[in-house]
Amino acid sequence: PSSPVRRCLNITGPGELKGATRLANVPAADVAAALKAAEGKLPASAANLPRYDVQSWRIDYLTIDGQGKPVTASGLISLPVKPAGARSPVLSYQHGTTFKDAEVPSNKVVAAEAPVVLASMGAIVVAADYVGYGASKGVPHPYLLSAPTAAAVVDLITAAQTWRRKNAVPDNGQLFLVGYSEGGYATLAAHRAMKGAGLMAFPVA
Repeated sequence: PSSPVRRCLNITGPGELKGATRLANVPAADVAAALKAAEGKLPASAANLPRYDVQSWRIDYLTIDGQGKPVTASGLISLPVKPAGARSPVLSYQHGTTFKDAEVPSNKVVAAEAPVVLASMGAIVVAADYVGYGASKGVPHPYLLSAPTAAAVVDLITAAQTWRRKNAVPDNGQLFLVGYSEGGYATLAAHRAMKGAGLMAFPVA
């Protein structure tokens, strides 16, 4: 299926791209080593799956807070380093409950973290920090509130698509959503928001 986000590069309001900052590059060999280590977050049997080096950026974008007011939030986009023109699926990863700003996706770009692992396996990964973390640190985190949680995810997908189109990073027309713990709730909230807006259903894990 094709992506559900808006196709315009000049979006204003929720989903608007505000900026991007290049972060760490992680070699595929480092990802494989991290998966073999005790601190790896995936089984050691997955250590042979990383295929690509990973380049990451922090994306700043507009979304809404728990009161429905505009706020600048942040998230991560991690790209597998493939030959020019190669197309990849887009995977939106929603992280679990955290109480530390240092642990959200755009602040912890290391080989063992799920967004980097998944990108090394071949997907374009976007991962929202959620409101209250990253660029919006200090703003109350709307824990398990459907509308702002869904918005943080869907608006990042939109902003990341704008950034990718400006930087000629193609996708293959597929979008997947995945998350666990709070991220499981965020995944379902985002999927419901997409369907409620008249968008197509997409694979959810």
